[in-house]
Amino acid sequence: MMLIATPIVFGLWLIAPEAVLLAGGGYAPAAPVLQTLVFVLIPIFLDFPIGSLLNAADRQMTKTTIIAITMVCNLVLNALLIPWFGVLGAAYAALVSFSFMFLAGLAIVSSVIPGFSYRHLVLVLGKIFLAGLGMVIVGTLVMPLIGWMLTVPLCALVYLIGLAASGSVRRGDIQALTRL
Repeated sequence: MMLIATPIVFGLWLIAPEAVLLAGGGYAPAAPVLQTLVFVLIPIFLDFPIGSLLNAADRQMTKTTIIAITMVCNLVLNALLIPWFGVLGAAYAALVSFSFMFLAGLAIVSSVIPGFSYRHLVLVLGKIFLAGLGMVIVGTLVMPLIGWMLTVPLCALVYLIGLAASGSVRRGDIQALTRL
C-alpha cells in the first residue's frame, strides 16, 4: 500500500500549487491545504490491510473501537485547530486522527501475528519513503525548468529507479505494477 500511496502523496504535494490553479487563480490559497491533507492518504492506505487483518482475525470490535476513538479525536482536534488555523486546522486534525487510527491498529497487529517485526516494517516503509523523497527532490529541482506536466513522468521514473536501487521492489514487482 505504501508503494502506491507514496508517489500519489509526494506527487500531489509537489504539484499542488499548479494543480489548484487549474480550477482558477482564486484557488491558489488552497495549495497549502492540499499539500497538508494529501499526507492523510499514507495512514489511510497503510491502515487498510490492518483493518482487513483485524476483521479476518475476528477483531471487528477492536477495529470499530479504534474508528470511534479516531472520530472523537478528529472532532476534538477540529474544534481546537479550526479557530486557530482555519481550513488548514481541519487538514492538521485529519492528519493526526488518521495517523492515530493507523498506529492504534498497528499496535494490535502483534497480538494477531505473533513475531510480527515492527523493525522490518519500518525498514521497508523507510526505503519506500526515501524513494519518494528522491522523487520530490528531483521534481523540485526540475519543475521550474521543464514545467509540471513533464516533471510528473520524470518523477515517476525517478521513483521507480529509487525503489529498484533500494531493493524495495524487484523487476517482477515493477512489471506487475505497470500491468495494473
